[in-house]
Amino acid sequence: MENWGTSQFDITDRQRYVANIRLCAYENANNEGDANGRPPTNHWAVFLELYVDMIPGDGADGLTGTIILESKSYSVTNTAIKTVTFQPIKWTTVEAITDLIVKNRRDKYKFTEHEEGCRYWIYTFILDLENEGIVASGSATTVWASVSCYWRYPSGYEERAVEPGTFQ
Repeated sequence: MENWGTSQFDITDRQRYVANIRLCAYENANNEGDANGRPPTNHWAVFLELYVDMIPGDGADGLTGTIILESKSYSVTNTAIKTVTFQPIKWTTVEAITDLIVKNRRDKYKFTEHEEGCRYWIYTFILDLENEGIVASGSATTVWASVSCYWRYPSGYEERAVEPGTFQ
């Protein structure tokens, strides 16, 4: 699979049942923005009983996304400042979800010039799951409300516009 980092993924985990879909905003312990003076933000990732992360870094400009898929012995990170959890409403496997990512070309993603885009990718990912009937109706709306905020460390939040990347 092009644009997939799977060096720490056990292929047998593709058959694992997904009991929970956890979206995690990582803490930004110093509440710092970037070197260009842009405001702070949180990086978001997915835990499906394993780790799924869309990160920039590929391509000539470094903005082409790569999906990191890693087998983990834990179901969620301990450095999340905000977690949104969904239980699938129908039986599904890691393979079914990764196949949906490929089918919808969500693995072909380009971040903004400021390396923004994980929040929009997370929202689109949940919207796809909602459209497939894997998560309940309204799940994408719940996610949008969460990813549209910066979750301050150690507590509090403020609204933050979501900058979308583009699907190729």
